[in-house]
Amino acid sequence: MDKLIKNRNNKAVGLIPLLAVVFSLFIFMSSPSYATVNGACGSASGGKFDSMPTQPAAKCARGLDTATTQSGTNWRWQCQGSGGGTTATCNAAQCGSVDADCKTFSGYFSSQPASTTTNACNIGDYVDTADTATLWNWNCNGRGSPAGTNAGCSANRATTENGACKAISGYYSSQPATSTASGCDAGSYIDLATDTATQWQWRCNGAGTPVGTNSPTCTANRATTVNGSCKAISGYYASQPATTTGSGCDAGSYVDLADSGTQWQWRCNGGGTPAGTNSTTCTANKATTVNGACKAISGNYASQPATTTASGCDAGSYVDLADSGTQWQWRCNGTGTPAGTNSPTCTANKATTVNGACKVISGNYASQPATSTASGCDAGSYVDLADSGTQWQWRCNGTGTPVGTNSPTCTANKATTINGVCNNATRNACTSGTPNDAAIADTSTEYRWRCDGAGSPVGTNSGTCSKLKPINGVCNNATQNACSAGTPNDAVIADTSTEYRWRCDGQNGGTNSGTCSLAKPPSCPNGPSGSAVNGTCGVHHGESFSSTPSGASSLCLTGSASSVSLSGSTYSWTCNGVSGGSADSCSASKGAAGYWGGNPTSPFGIQYGTSPDIAWSQFTMDCGAIDPSACQGCTSFPAVTCTPGAACDPAVDTRPCLINQRSCSSGSIDATVWDRYQCTTGP
Repeated sequence: MDKLIKNRNNKAVGLIPLLAVVFSLFIFMSSPSYATVNGACGSASGGKFDSMPTQPAAKCARGLDTATTQSGTNWRWQCQGSGGGTTATCNAAQCGSVDADCKTFSGYFSSQPASTTTNACNIGDYVDTADTATLWNWNCNGRGSPAGTNAGCSANRATTENGACKAISGYYSSQPATSTASGCDAGSYIDLATDTATQWQWRCNGAGTPVGTNSPTCTANRATTVNGSCKAISGYYASQPATTTGSGCDAGSYVDLADSGTQWQWRCNGGGTPAGTNSTTCTANKATTVNGACKAISGNYASQPATTTASGCDAGSYVDLADSGTQWQWRCNGTGTPAGTNSPTCTANKATTVNGACKVISGNYASQPATSTASGCDAGSYVDLADSGTQWQWRCNGTGTPVGTNSPTCTANKATTINGVCNNATRNACTSGTPNDAAIADTSTEYRWRCDGAGSPVGTNSGTCSKLKPINGVCNNATQNACSAGTPNDAVIADTSTEYRWRCDGQNGGTNSGTCSLAKPPSCPNGPSGSAVNGTCGVHHGESFSSTPSGASSLCLTGSASSVSLSGSTYSWTCNGVSGGSADSCSASKGAAGYWGGNPTSPFGIQYGTSPDIAWSQFTMDCGAIDPSACQGCTSFPAVTCTPGAACDPAVDTRPCLINQRSCSSGSIDATVWDRYQCTTGP
C-alpha cells in the first residue's frame, strides 16, 4: 500500500518545500481505456427531401442522432459516437419549396432596423418594401423550386411627436384655437376650461408612439371689442320705428341718419377696447300701399289685348293669367308697402276660329303615321280618309266660332323597306336582306360578309357579319397543359409516371391534336420519418471484464441489448435496432480476477496533482492515530473506499482506494494521510 498526503488547507502539497530526501516519481492514469464507436451518417445523408428527415435509422447508420435543424435549403444533424469516438455531421438538401420566415423585432425604431437577409430573415431572402406611417416593412422571399411562400415582415416605427403651441397674435372675442390645425404646430389639440378674463387657453398633447411630451399651456389674448350691430325690424312703418339704442341696436350705440324715400335709416356705432366697427346703415321699410284695378277692354280679340300694366291696369301691377276657351284673362296686383289688395280677374273676349292645316310627314311608312289630331294636324280636327296604293290619307277639318275651313287631303308615303340583318350561325347567311360575300374580306380567323338592304326605299345594309374559322389543336410541349392552338384538355389522357399528358382540342369544328407531353421533374419525397433506430455498441464494447458486463446504457449506445453470452474468453451481445432498424454486434474480453492490494515498498505517498494524474514520493513522516472516518474529503479525489485483499475487477475498478485516514507531520509540513490501495492481479 501507499500513503496519500494532503495539507490541512486541503490543497496539494508541492515537492520543492519537502525534506531533502531521495524520492522516486511515477504517475497513475485514473481514466479507463474504452473501445471507440464512431458515429456514421445514414441513408438520408446526401439525399433530397421536401420535408425534414426525422427517422433515427435513416439519419444515422451508427451512433446517437441529434435533432434535425434547417440551414437555408439544407437539413442538418449529427451522429454522435461513444467511448471517445468521433461525431459525424450529416446533411440533406431540401428540394421542394422553402417558406420564408421573418425575424422578430420588439420596440420602436426611428430608421429601418432590417436591411439585409442576415438581420431581417430567419429563412428566405430580404426584399425592401414600401413603409407606412407606423411600420417599417420588408419581405422575406421563399426559396426552393418552386419558390416557397413569401413572408411579409414589419417592425414598429417610432412616430413620436412632441406637442407645440401655434403662436396666435392679436385679440379675440372668442377662442381662436378650436382644432389641432388652428391651435398647434405639433401634437393634438386639447381645450382647457381655464380661460381667464384676458386669455383664451388650450394645450397641444404629445402624439405618436412612443407618445411625445405635452406642450405647456397655450394662450391667446382675449378681446372686449363690441362691434355695432343693427336690430332687425320687419314690417312697414308710417314713422321711424328705431329712435334709441334699445329700439334700434343689438350692439353698439344708436345714431339717427337721414331717411330715403322708401326706408327709415340709422346706425349703431362700435364700442369696447379695441374699439369695435360701426354697423352698416340700419333700415326699416316705409309704408306705400296701392290697390290693383282692371282696365275695361271691349270687343273680340284673336290675341291677348292686355300685355302690360299700361294696357291692362288702371292701378297696380299687371300679371298674365291662364286664358279660358272664350276669354283672355289677367290680374292687376296691389303694390306698395304694405302691399295693396289684388284686383279680381280682368277679362277681354276671345275670337276662336281655327282653319284646318295638315301636319307635314316626310319619309316612308309601313303603317298609317297619322292617327290623331296630334299626329296628323297642325290645326283643326283629324278625320281619317281612304288610302291610295302608295299613300296614307287623312284631313284636318276647321273648328271654332265661326267655324274655320277644312284642309285639303293630307298624305304620307307608304314604304316596303327591308333592312339587312346578319345570320352568324351559317357562313354567308342573312336573317333578312341579301348576302354580299364580296363586300368584306375574310381574316385569318373569320369568314366575313354583309347583308344588303332591299325594298323601296332601299333598306340599310347590315354591319360586318362573321363566323369563326375552324382551329385545329396544336400541342405546346414546352409547358404543362399548354397549346399553340386550340383548347387544353387535361382530362382525356392520363399522365404516366414520367410524363404529364394532355390533348389540344380543336375549336369551331377544327380537329383535335394527338397526345401532348412534358417530362416530369425529378421526384422530391418527404424526409424519412418514424421511430426506426439502428443499434450501436456502448462503452462496454472492447473492454475487459472478470465477470459478465451489464447495464443497458453501457452495453448499447442506441437500440436494445440482448443477453450477454460467454464463449472462451469473449463476452458477446447484440444491440438490436428498434422498429426495423439494423443491429450492431458487440464484444468484450474476459480478464483475470483482481484484489485490492498495495505496494509495501512505498510506505508513504504525497498527492500534489489532480485527477486523472496522481504522483507519489517516498519519505518519512510522524503520524497520529487512525481517524474513525474512512476517507474524509474523498469526494474531492478520483477515489473510492475498499476492504484490503477483497476481490475486484481491474477492468472496472480503476480508481484508487483510500482508507485509514490520519494526521501526519514532517518538519514544517502538516498533512492528512491515507493508506492507498489499487485493484491488481498481482503484487
